[in-house]
Amino acid sequence: MGTTTRQRYLDAVVEHMVSEGRTDLTLVVLAEAAGTSDRMLVYYFKTREALLNEAMASIRSRRRKQLAAALARISRADVREGIEKALTWQCSEENAAGTRLHFEAAGRGFRNEAPFVDFLEGVVSDSVAEAEVAAQRLGADDINAQNFGTLFSALAVALAGDVQTTGQTERVERGIAAASASLARLLDTA
Repeated sequence: MGTTTRQRYLDAVVEHMVSEGRTDLTLVVLAEAAGTSDRMLVYYFKTREALLNEAMASIRSRRRKQLAAALARISRADVREGIEKALTWQCSEENAAGTRLHFEAAGRGFRNEAPFVDFLEGVVSDSVAEAEVAAQRLGADDINAQNFGTLFSALAVALAGDVQTTGQTERVERGIAAASASLARLLDTA
C-alpha cells in the first residue's frame, strides 16, 4: 500500500522542522515545505496545532528509534566505547538541527504550550527508558539500570546543548569521554 497524500505532507513537514531545527513555523511555511498550499494542510489536518501535534509525535518516535539503535550497538566487550559512541552521536553535527529542535520544543514545553508539553515529557521518558533497556541488556540490575537511564539521558542533553551553544567540541569530547567512563563503571557494578 502506498503512502497517502496526508502522510507525504506530514513527512515533508517533519523533515523541514528537523532540518530547520524550529517549531515556530507558520502554516504557509509548512505548506511550502510540503509542496502544497496552506489550505490543503488545513483540509488534511484541520488546524496548524493538529499538524504540529502529529509532527512532534513523529519526531519523537524517530528520535526514540535512533537512540535505541545507538544504544543497541553497545557491547559488553567494550561498554565505555559504546556509551561514548552513543553520546557522540547525540552531540554530532548530523544531529545539530534535531538538537536545536529538541531545545526549542523543550522551552515551549516548559511554558506549558501544547503540543510541546507532551513532547518534552515523552522525549525525556523515552530517553531514560531506552537507556534503561540497554543497561539491563548489559546485565545491570533494576536500580543500576534506572540510574544509568537517568544519568545517560541527562548527560546526553547537557553535552548536546553545550556543544550547540558554545561550539567547544574539544572540551565536550573530553566531557563525553569522562561521562562514558563513569557510566561504564556504573554498569560494571551490576
